[in-house]
Amino acid sequence: MDKAQDLIETDLLIDSDINLHLKETAAWGKFLAVIGFVYSCLIAVGAIFAASMFSRLSTAYGSGASAGLLAGGSVAIIYLAIAAVVFFMSMHLFRFAKKTQLALQGNDQLILSEAFRNLKIYFRFTGIITLIALVFSVLGVIGIIAAAAFSKGG
Repeated sequence: MDKAQDLIETDLLIDSDINLHLKETAAWGKFLAVIGFVYSCLIAVGAIFAASMFSRLSTAYGSGASAGLLAGGSVAIIYLAIAAVVFFMSMHLFRFAKKTQLALQGNDQLILSEAFRNLKIYFRFTGIITLIALVFSVLGVIGIIAAAAFSKGG
């Protein structure tokens, strides 16, 4: 039996050094999660503000109320979707932090396992969002190159 397989079949030990690292990680995780909750609320408030601003601007410039509602509603939906994603990610990071603290206080393996499940979900969403951002960045660079090529040709 090789050493890696043996490690998986036995229980891992949390020594005092790992315990301190996990406590500090949980504290920072809780801090970042609270900042994420505040940030998601600010984005949601920004959605409401942007929707009303677009509605007023289109009415003021004679575009009509329906155009303003459509533009404002679209912006509000995008902002609210971003706020929901930030809130969801912050919730899982907060659950990780809280459950890690509880598991270390009570020396509870099951709660620690639940904590790491929440951390896995948090990192999964972070990875997905990072991939989406990379795709939009590449598309943006391609768009800029195409626009530069067409502007020189004309």
